[in-house]
Amino acid sequence: MKQFIITLLAVIGVLAVAVCLQPVDETAMEAVSGALSHTGYEVTVAEEQQDFLRGERYRLTLNHEEGNAVTVYVYKNADEAQKDADCITEDGFGVDYMGSGIRVEWVAEPHFFLYQNVIVQYVGTDRTVLTALQDLCGEQLAGMPISLQEEWISQPAPDEPEILLEVLPDSVRSDGLTIQLSNHSSLVGEGADVLYGEAFSLLQKMTMISCGVSKADKTQPFSETTVTWEPVPMEGIFHDLAYILPAGEQREQQVALPDLALGEYRITKEILYRPNGQEDYSSFEIYADFVVSEAK
Repeated sequence: MKQFIITLLAVIGVLAVAVCLQPVDETAMEAVSGALSHTGYEVTVAEEQQDFLRGERYRLTLNHEEGNAVTVYVYKNADEAQKDADCITEDGFGVDYMGSGIRVEWVAEPHFFLYQNVIVQYVGTDRTVLTALQDLCGEQLAGMPISLQEEWISQPAPDEPEILLEVLPDSVRSDGLTIQLSNHSSLVGEGADVLYGEAFSLLQKMTMISCGVSKADKTQPFSETTVTWEPVPMEGIFHDLAYILPAGEQREQQVALPDLALGEYRITKEILYRPNGQEDYSSFEIYADFVVSEAK
């Protein structure tokens, strides 16, 4: 009987070792790598040590650039991946395991995606990478809002005609800049002329970081980041002039600014047009973001 028990324990031990050594399914990670490769990136995969998530951690370096990479956490199955995904804070700046919070200050905007048995982490704003991850994984599970609009260009108008507002990057100074309006309208197959004036409004991007300690564990510090857009006081009086922007054309306009401090800003302008040939004008607003990085 003793020999049988010893033999049985030995068999169980061998099976346990075999289970522990069984590799996790890396098919989903390979799909992530493939999606990035299809966009033109050369992807290099390397295993790394675990950090604040519990899956096996791999670094997918893009084009051999150390600062350009996607991190993939691989789990035994989709349920295990979902458990960790549920612990990631909505803004992507931390993880909360049963009341014990971990906060991370990323060097750029964090984005987390869930795909089958993997969690994909990308810290950055590269539109090509974000589009590839969204196409494969769907909407992010946590992180900062994703904007896939071209840099410096506003979103299209909410109603036709399509007017784009662009801040010319090289023109930005603390006391002024140059904007460009482009009329790409096509109402019922025909272009539509629009009107615009000298008036504009400004918003400044404000980032507030609040620090504290976890309610569950007073020894665990954390910080939260809040981003808002605040109006910039304007004292100038604009001339009551209307300029015509014909369909298919573009115009540049010099804009005087109230000697802004360094930071990120948004300029907004009102556009007037006649919908479908009606006599009365309708209006909508368009905007573009810009950065003041040096004084005048």
